Amino acid sequence: MKLAVLAFLFPTIFSYSTATPSYSDYHRSVITIEELLVAKQFQEALAGYEQLLSTYDFVFLRDLVVASQLAAYQDEEETACAWIRRGIAAGWTWKGLKKVPVLKEKLSPESWQMLKEDYEALHAQYQSWAYTPLRDEMKTLVQADQRKAFRVFLRITDKGQTRAAERIAAPQSEQHVREIERIMNTHGYPGEQLIGNNTWGSMLLSHHNSISQAYTLQDELYPQLRPLLQAAWERGELSPYEWALMEDWRKVAVTEHQQTVYGFLGAIADAEAAQDVDRNRAKIGLRSLALRNALFDLAEETKINFYLPGGTWQPGKIEVP
Repeated sequence: MKLAVLAFLFPTIFSYSTATPSYSDYHRSVITIEELLVAKQFQEALAGYEQLLSTYDFVFLRDLVVASQLAAYQDEEETACAWIRRGIAAGWTWKGLKKVPVLKEKLSPESWQMLKEDYEALHAQYQSWAYTPLRDEMKTLVQADQRKAFRVFLRITDKGQTRAAERIAAPQSEQHVREIERIMNTHGYPGEQLIGNNTWGSMLLSHHNSISQAYTLQDELYPQLRPLLQAAWERGELSPYEWALMEDWRKVAVTEHQQTVYGFLGAIADAEAAQDVDRNRAKIGLRSLALRNALFDLAEETKINFYLPGGTWQPGKIEVP
């Protein structure tokens, strides 16, 4: 594809070609690529990924995995293998790699053999930058959080769990939030870019935001983090998915699951609420509800795993009134 066409499709990437790339532009460019995908413009989408991956030194592993699958789907095996190697160096495990249907179907035995031969050296690259004392510190916080969460879970009734969360979990959670604030002021947000893990930080803050309605309404620690989280998102340290999850847990805690900010948790009551959700999603670089649902259909057709976030609380399409 000619450079002029790429510049037309992805103007934000090209406008930052001589400056530090912006991750707000990064996320907008991913959305543009996904719009091309649902329009079945696969080669144009592939060209978009090529430009994205050549512009940013740090690329979220989620996007590397999807790009690799698309390249394989389009029979661009050499490109797929190159991006897979970059993904392994970013934390893509061999076990996870072998489970991807499109790659299992499209890659030749020779490519699999070469990837296997290169895997240990590439994984060692990941360990060399990700396995740091900061990662160990975050792992320790998560383990302590899980022990308290288990003690709360043992309570039989909802009221018992709420009382236990406020009495047992809240004091430790406050310590953890203060520790995360210290880490962010010193190093940045402890996520995928810094420690090679995209769940621990958001898990701790989401748990803090969901202790109870009464606790969350009076909490001042998390609101104090928001400027730091905004800055981390702009630097690419915090993904929009992690940020949205923290905020939605806080919203459902204070509204008893009657409202939502980003559509991850809680209820979308009507068409006006759905429009608000889409506006909120656009502000942090999340795809619209309609685009998310269209990607589910495309995943069924192509067998490409887009790793759409949701988990047990949102296993399929988001129902839009």
